[in-house]
Amino acid sequence: MIYIPSSYVFLVGGEKTNSAGYYDLSKHLYFEHSTLKNQRCEPALAYIDNSFLYAFSGYNDSKTQISSIERINLRKNAKEWEEIIPKYDSGNNFGQIFFSVCALDTSRILLLGGHDWNGKAYAKINHVYDTKTNSITPYEPKITIEEDFDEKFFLPVKSSGVTNMYMFTKFYDPSEARVLKLTDGVLSSTLYTPS
Repeated sequence: MIYIPSSYVFLVGGEKTNSAGYYDLSKHLYFEHSTLKNQRCEPALAYIDNSFLYAFSGYNDSKTQISSIERINLRKNAKEWEEIIPKYDSGNNFGQIFFSVCALDTSRILLLGGHDWNGKAYAKINHVYDTKTNSITPYEPKITIEEDFDEKFFLPVKSSGVTNMYMFTKFYDPSEARVLKLTDGVLSSTLYTPS
């Protein structure tokens, strides 16, 4: 699920479905929109350049991880998803699932956290997907957080050009939350203090 300014919440994929639809906040109605190339349960979603909706990874009904990416241009009348097979740097074995994503700028998407299908190999390095080169590379500078990214949930909130990512544990306990502030492509981490 992802909010698309200024009136829509898109729901993409799910168990036993490859459909995408949206809830219109102004009309309070749900509409079917399009059909993914693949069934994707729990894909990571990003909206970038005020045009493209990306669906990363996920798994299918056979519990098989999907390593490809799909995207759709929401500005076009043709409601057609395009499947993308990303390129990787030599030695980069990005194979995470259940990660969060956030747009860094108009062409790069940050991939945060995640782990492999077996619940092992938790991500210690974050990655960035470049839409211009269709490549996934380790993200520099590295983000240093005291605890692992094991079972973390990231909620990106963008305001006035600054993105704050609120990081929760799997139980979403506010007392254990951190704020990752993204400014000019650089992330800093602080403990969350309720106001």
